[in-house]
Amino acid sequence: MALCVVLYSLNLNIYPVYSSTDYAITWSDASGTVLSSGPQLNSSFENSTSIYYQALNGNINILDTIEIEAYPLPEIFLGADTIVCSSSSVILDAGIHDTYLWSDNSTTQTLTPDLSAVGIYNYSVSVSNQYACASEDDINIEVQDCAELSEMNADDIIFYPNPFRDVVYSNVNLEDYEIAVYDAFGRRKEITQLNNHAFRLDGKSTVYYIKQNNIIYPLFSIE
Repeated sequence: MALCVVLYSLNLNIYPVYSSTDYAITWSDASGTVLSSGPQLNSSFENSTSIYYQALNGNINILDTIEIEAYPLPEIFLGADTIVCSSSSVILDAGIHDTYLWSDNSTTQTLTPDLSAVGIYNYSVSVSNQYACASEDDINIEVQDCAELSEMNADDIIFYPNPFRDVVYSNVNLEDYEIAVYDAFGRRKEITQLNNHAFRLDGKSTVYYIKQNNIIYPLFSIE
């Protein structure tokens, strides 16, 4: 698990007759193992723990404890890079977190990008949780003019995003194609068509298969 470490820093008032170089300084963990010697500690931590500081100079012995708290990083996945038709409606969902900052400076959980113009666009978001730990992700969306596509073949038909959460989009008019969706056990699943280019698929399977004629398209779901 990825962690975000919060260090509660230590402020020392060393006896003014000596400089810090006059002290033998050690940093130890709870088992007594010395992690580092010298004025700085450079170490990584996988769990919350205590670090023990000692500065020794003759009869002067300075002791203190540093508490380190390790918190999980927020998990975020905007989906794989994808291709859509111009004027498609795509909702990018960053999931539930405490704060959001998208590449357009918006601060909501979701972003509906303007996909009216042909081109390749990158959208990114940074999120943080209640511990102020931050993660970020981005996605590239290529916008095509689907009106210019004539005879479609297997490589031209696209279902996206893949992986998906609950709504699946296509670059073709679904009214023109007969499709069926099956789960990993071969059971046909019901879909709710939202418009000519999108349908909703509810279920708990991690992989689905879209069948169009004799062509199979694998589709992966995320929670």
